[in-house]
Amino acid sequence: MNLKERMELHSIPEPNTGCTLWTGGLNRYHGIMKVDGRMKQAHRVAWELARGAIPAGAWVLHDCGNPTCVNVEHLKIGDASENGADFRRHYAEHGYPKIAATPLVRVRAERKIMDASEVRRILDYDPATGLFRWKRRADREQSWNTKHACKIAGCKLPNGYRYIMIMGKLHLAHRLAVLWMTGAWPSDQVDHINNDRCDNRWENLRQASNAQNAANQGVRTNNTSGVKGVSWDKSRNAWFVKIRVKYKQIALGRFASFDDAVAARRAAEMLHQGAFANKEPA
Repeated sequence: MNLKERMELHSIPEPNTGCTLWTGGLNRYHGIMKVDGRMKQAHRVAWELARGAIPAGAWVLHDCGNPTCVNVEHLKIGDASENGADFRRHYAEHGYPKIAATPLVRVRAERKIMDASEVRRILDYDPATGLFRWKRRADREQSWNTKHACKIAGCKLPNGYRYIMIMGKLHLAHRLAVLWMTGAWPSDQVDHINNDRCDNRWENLRQASNAQNAANQGVRTNNTSGVKGVSWDKSRNAWFVKIRVKYKQIALGRFASFDDAVAARRAAEMLHQGAFANKEPA
């Protein structure tokens, strides 16, 4: 895989801002990738691929203010003083430092800068479909309203979740749904009941602890039995059953019959996980 293909693999367009978001590794806020054995900032690599070598001592600045953006149309060459001026400009526009979020980083600071009234002011949420749409806004130019008003907000990223960019930050749509519906940010995690990360219908969302959310995960790709917690023990010639409870593995025994093993696992799930037990078919 060449460098350009690697760039394309780890970047995705965000339609509402025109940014191309880096979904690979981060060094603080900027995307990073290894090139010829050295770590380089992803936006500098994007510039070099599209525009050629960067002059010695020059900076590559984000005109859009999003440090994870690798869209060369949003980049420009400058120096340290210009970079500082850009930072101050974005700070003045948004009232807070322009900090980027990626699918790999949850920005807890979001709840400090947005409340339910602000989200409801700029977005409509349909609980039946789980989709957000941009509202027509008096504080934006007519061209923005023509392009975005009443259109579906956000995009689905490679990790399966839907994100919406607001004031330069990516926000998970399912967390915004909880804020929009309840008036408060979720206190912990938000679980998708049917395991479809992009299905943000209100009936498919529920607040959950980390353990509860983990309990509702599907079967791992390396699972050969088709049932979570059930595996074949060659040394004993039997089905081995286990379950994780409060971050500890509990052995439930070995069974000659696959059906008995599945029944033991299901019983343990109902006892320890209740409604959050994953409903994977046997």
